[in-house]
Amino acid sequence: MNSNARDDRKRTGQAVCTDGGSPMPGVPEDDADPEPDPEPDPTPSNSSQSSGSGSPMPGVPETKGPKPAVESGGESCEAPEHDDEEEETHELTTAFTLDALTHLENPAHVVSEARAWSDWIGVVGDVDAPTMNTFLRRKEIDIDFFNGAAGPQDRLARVAREGSAFHSDRLVLVGVQGQEELTTDQDWEFEELESTAAEAGWTVK
Repeated sequence: MNSNARDDRKRTGQAVCTDGGSPMPGVPEDDADPEPDPEPDPTPSNSSQSSGSGSPMPGVPETKGPKPAVESGGESCEAPEHDDEEEETHELTTAFTLDALTHLENPAHVVSEARAWSDWIGVVGDVDAPTMNTFLRRKEIDIDFFNGAAGPQDRLARVAREGSAFHSDRLVLVGVQGQEELTTDQDWEFEELESTAAEAGWTVK
């Protein structure tokens, strides 16, 4: 076989043979077509792919967990509903008359002590709001309510209503002798200052 024939066979991909038809030693035949790569599994894997260190591989999403209890359907996500809690109840509201406080050596200390066993503290008296505010400010007395322009009985009646913010299961008014009438036809209990002060250790002028 001449050299031109051998070159043609190389270009066409045919095996180069001797004149007798057998393959020429030292000249390999063309490799068969390589097998195609296997098709990727069309079913996406649910497990996250990790690198050799075990940490999540960048760009590969992790497995989705269970659906949240509440989903947003394009609107704001709302918290799960809970049973309504029982309304908060208060055990004791204590009110002092202004006269009772003026009879005490240290009214601010007395009111502070009364807070230890009271949910709400108030003051009522037959004075206008500026006078009441001046007394409370000068004596540094911290209270929750006072009667202001309304009379003492009217203010006590409003606190006694169930819808009042200062209402409690028990309502106690501490006053001086002769003020018992303030609690007439009211749900308030009247406690006379002298006896109450003696039990509590308060100093009366």
